[in-house]
Amino acid sequence: MKITFLIGNGFDLNLGLKTTYKDFYKNFLSTLDSESLNNNILYKHIDKNIEDWVDFETRLGLFTFPPNSKDNDRATFLKRAKSLSDDNDFIENELNINETFSSKAFLSALTDFRKSFKKYLIQEAKKLNNISSLLGEVLHNGLISFADDYNDNEKISIYSNMNNQATFSNGERSLSINYSFLTFNYTEFLELGKNYIDSNEVSYQISQNFNEEAATDVEVSTNIGPVYHIHSKLNGGMFLGVDNDSQLNSEVFSAKELSTLIKPLSNQTHNNNIIARADNEISSSNIIVIYGTALGITDLTWWKKIINFLKKSASNIVLIHKFDLEIDTEEDDFFALEEVKEAVKEHLLSFDDTLTSDETIDLHKRIFVNLNSKSIFESTMLKQYLSEENKPHLVTNTV
Repeated sequence: MKITFLIGNGFDLNLGLKTTYKDFYKNFLSTLDSESLNNNILYKHIDKNIEDWVDFETRLGLFTFPPNSKDNDRATFLKRAKSLSDDNDFIENELNINETFSSKAFLSALTDFRKSFKKYLIQEAKKLNNISSLLGEVLHNGLISFADDYNDNEKISIYSNMNNQATFSNGERSLSINYSFLTFNYTEFLELGKNYIDSNEVSYQISQNFNEEAATDVEVSTNIGPVYHIHSKLNGGMFLGVDNDSQLNSEVFSAKELSTLIKPLSNQTHNNNIIARADNEISSSNIIVIYGTALGITDLTWWKKIINFLKKSASNIVLIHKFDLEIDTEEDDFFALEEVKEAVKEHLLSFDDTLTSDETIDLHKRIFVNLNSKSIFESTMLKQYLSEENKPHLVTNTV
């Protein structure tokens, strides 16, 4: 069987790095003088209200439309962005009424933004230069603990799904698990973690899980497969933008320019057939584990692929790990937490407006949502290291 992890920026945040767009804004914009801010149309508007630009790619697409535009694409995109955003005050007018949009100035500003953002991420990544071995523990715990924090009924469903893939030979049940990774991240910490992971130990732990959760003995073997960077890497194109030409004002850009703004087009042009290879990983999977991503509209292509994966086979399941600092899974009301989980499922399925009522009900049952997991991709040693690093150091003056 195959288990594919779909990884977002939450993975890097879990490593203690400050890799959100908001982190970048706060760090970078403070270094610019007023002239530098005003000379970049993006920096200028971000600096006015950082909170409006937390979802950079959605805002980027809306920014290309004229203010108060009645364009059908913009209206549809804005409606969808609002409905899927945690920000209820999603601002509609991106440009000042007296400001004229220039595609040349916009593309120049975006080029400078990408360059500066790349430098920032490289500096953040250096914080983990001396502890690469700890990334092995992080990855190990992700591979063996992806189901640990689900409730008992959900665990039964997950392990039953896995158990159904087992084969019987010479009086023993055996299960071969192939892991693969699709990541939206530009950093390469997954690859570093693979260098320090023992697949035999992973196999042993998964076997133990079967004994405890499924009350059955299964001999498990595992293979740690490839990592595919859906949006390229720091040393590659670092693709950022929207998902399709309805998410920006496509009329003001040339075909070549659109290939730098629409991520699936960037992949087609520059990313070595990544879509076909990622499609193969998804279609050949039995379980997909989604971790560290907000299921944003500017990656619509991929959420549709996940829905198609569920539609392909009645045995396919999706596990979503949602993290929200405002949620307290120990103290919050049980039914309120269940409503959050239901909302996540509805959020994902809303990306396919062709689903019938029966299909929606069926797919809904095969999506499992966990809130604020304490197990997946956790590392006691890494947390200890980060805790020590963040402690104030006593400086002694010597004469």
